[in-house]
Amino acid sequence: MTTSEVAEVLGRLRFERDDRDPPDERRRGQFKAGWEDATVRGEVYAEETLQRLTWHNLGYRFGSLLGHRSSDEITEAYEILADLYQRPQANIIRQALRLISWNVNGRVKRLQDQVTALTERKPDVVALQEVRVTTASALKAELARIGLPHNTDSFGVAADPSVLTGRRRDGELIASRWPVTALPPGAFPVPWTERILSAVIESPWTTIETHTAHVPNGSTNGWTKIESFEGIYRRLACRSDRPRILCGDFNSPQKEMSDGRLVTWGEDILPTGEAVIKGTWRDPDGREDSNERWALGERSVLEGLAVFDLPDVYRTLHGYGAEEFSWCWKGTGGTPRRFDHVFASRELNAVRCQYLHLLREAGLSDHSPIEVDFEPRKVDCGAT
Repeated sequence: MTTSEVAEVLGRLRFERDDRDPPDERRRGQFKAGWEDATVRGEVYAEETLQRLTWHNLGYRFGSLLGHRSSDEITEAYEILADLYQRPQANIIRQALRLISWNVNGRVKRLQDQVTALTERKPDVVALQEVRVTTASALKAELARIGLPHNTDSFGVAADPSVLTGRRRDGELIASRWPVTALPPGAFPVPWTERILSAVIESPWTTIETHTAHVPNGSTNGWTKIESFEGIYRRLACRSDRPRILCGDFNSPQKEMSDGRLVTWGEDILPTGEAVIKGTWRDPDGREDSNERWALGERSVLEGLAVFDLPDVYRTLHGYGAEEFSWCWKGTGGTPRRFDHVFASRELNAVRCQYLHLLREAGLSDHSPIEVDFEPRKVDCGAT
C-alpha cells in the first residue's frame, strides 16, 4: 500500500472530530483490532461511535473499505497513517481546531496532573498563563509528548530576563500541534512584556496569529493593569490579513449584566444595580488617574476589539443570558468572575466554547480553562 493510496482513503472519511492520540504500539494493536472487527468478526459500529475518530475505529473504517488484508498489510497501513499523523500538512483531515487557554496558577506540584487533564481534552493549541520559569521546560517536554511539539514561551523571548522575579516571575506559554513562530514581544507597548506572548501558528487551514495575555490585577499592580489593556488595544486595533486569536486571563470585568452591559473595575455598583463612574483612584505606587480612564481601558479590549474582528467567543455563542465564570477567590466564599476569555476572528468559525470547571474543582488551578472548538473556513492569507 502506498502513502497516496492510504491518504486517499483517509480523505474520504467523515467524522466530527479526530480524537486520536499520538501513535504507539498499543494503538497499532487497536487499529488492527478495528480492521478485524470489520473483516473477521463482522461487527457493525454505531454511527455515533464513528463521529469521533480513534485508532480503533479508523482500523474498522479501513477494513470496511478495503476488506481482508494480511497482517503485514494492515501494519503497513498503520505505519503510513502514523507517519501522516505526525505531518502538520496532513492534519487537514481534522475538521475542527481545539484551543485551550488556561491560567495554571504557577502550581508547580500539579504540573503532571495539569498535563494529564489537558491530554484528556485533546487540544490542538494550548495557551497557558502564570507559567513559572522553573517549570517551562518540563511543561514543553510534557506537551510535546502528548502531541503538541511546537512551542514558545515568555522566558525564551523576554527582552530582559532579569526582571522575571517577584510579581513578574510568571510568564506565558503557547504549544501547538503545528509549527509555531514566535513574534517579537516588543510589538505590544505594555509595561510587562513577558505577560503577553505572540506567535504565528501554521495550521492546516491557514496561518493564525495567536496572542495570549495575563493582564496584571489592579489591586496589587494598580495602573499597570490599565496600561496593559491600552497597549493590547493599540497593537490589535487594526485590520489583519490573517485571522487572529487573543486569549488569556484579563482580570476583568467586574460583572456582566444579562442585557450585555459590562461593569468594569472603574465603576461602582449602586444598591439600585446601576453602575457609575466617578472620581479618581490612587494605586499602591501612588499613581492617580481618573476612573473614567480605567473603565475605558478595560472596555477597549473586552468590547472595542470586536470592531476589528476580535469578538468575545463565549458571548458570541451563548449570549448574555448565560451566567458563567472562570475564577473565584480561593474557590469558595467569593464572587465568581469571568476573567478568562477568548477573542477570535469570525472566519475561524468558533462552534463550541465552554469552561472546564472540573479542573479547577480538582485543585489544578484557581482558574477554569476555557476551551474553544473552531471549524475554520479556508482563508487566502494574501487577501486584503
